[in-house]
Amino acid sequence: MTIEKLIEEIITKYNAYLESKKQKYPRQCFIASDISDCDRCLIYSVLNWQDRAEVDNYLIAILEAGKEYERKVIADLLNLGFEIIEGQTPFEIKNRQGEVICRGKIDGKIKYSGNKYPFEIKTMNINMFNLINDIEDFSKKPLFRKYLRQIQLYLYGHNCEEGLFIITDLQKHYKLIPVYLDYGECELILQRLEKCWEYVKKKELPQMINDTRICQKCAFNHLCLPDIKSEGSEFIEDDELLTMLERREELKKYVEEYEEIDEIVKERLKVLTKPAFVGDKFLVEVKKTIYTQLNVKLIPDEIKKQYEEKKERIQIIIKNLEKGGTK
Repeated sequence: MTIEKLIEEIITKYNAYLESKKQKYPRQCFIASDISDCDRCLIYSVLNWQDRAEVDNYLIAILEAGKEYERKVIADLLNLGFEIIEGQTPFEIKNRQGEVICRGKIDGKIKYSGNKYPFEIKTMNINMFNLINDIEDFSKKPLFRKYLRQIQLYLYGHNCEEGLFIITDLQKHYKLIPVYLDYGECELILQRLEKCWEYVKKKELPQMINDTRICQKCAFNHLCLPDIKSEGSEFIEDDELLTMLERREELKKYVEEYEEIDEIVKERLKVLTKPAFVGDKFLVEVKKTIYTQLNVKLIPDEIKKQYEEKKERIQIIIKNLEKGGTK
């Protein structure tokens, strides 16, 4: 039928358009917007840029929508009478030897009262949007921490003391969060970049972090997790196990959504001082307890070593061969 053919052609052409956006470019240095918690990931991004795992069309569509909305945010600022300058202005950061180790581009600057304030626009789904209310909230998740490093380097690279995040949920809701240049934090970031650059020059890798919260979403985990020697593989013929693994893969996105919403809900409810009803379905109670714990960071290393013991830890790594993911 004609309508089915039309729908099929729209889907085919749209998927082809999204596929055309999956381009990989060689990196000659680190990128300010892509400084993860893991040093190995940073080094892979330069040495093994061509091996970066491809993202699916769904994520590409989200990224394209984000770019479009960034333009709308800037248009809104212009319509409100603010002067936007230096959009997508590049900058470079060099090490002590004068080598370029990091590059980046800012979204722009707002000219106001004789000053120029760099800004970075971040589009988020509503759950992520609700998690961010002040600059401290950017320390909660690996992705948010990347944003913090990014804007700190932007301030440093443009010699600016102040800037701001413009956070949007794609629904015309904005949060404006001030950011101040933190020289101590910048120094730590720069030292880390210089250290990782030395690994790049030697074509070597530092030790793995082995943190599943970070590793499971890394674009290079298929290279890094783990360095298993080829000793022959076993094939398991178990239809029930296969079905459960497939269902497990389907449920991943719901687990992530649950964790995001759970964090938002608990953050909003922790201020309660007495039981409260939410609608006619939920009763919420906040219980506070005082407990004692041992702060092992305060114990001298020589004392810790006296009580060290080796234990076996079993890690189950399941890799989706269709997506290149690991968990």
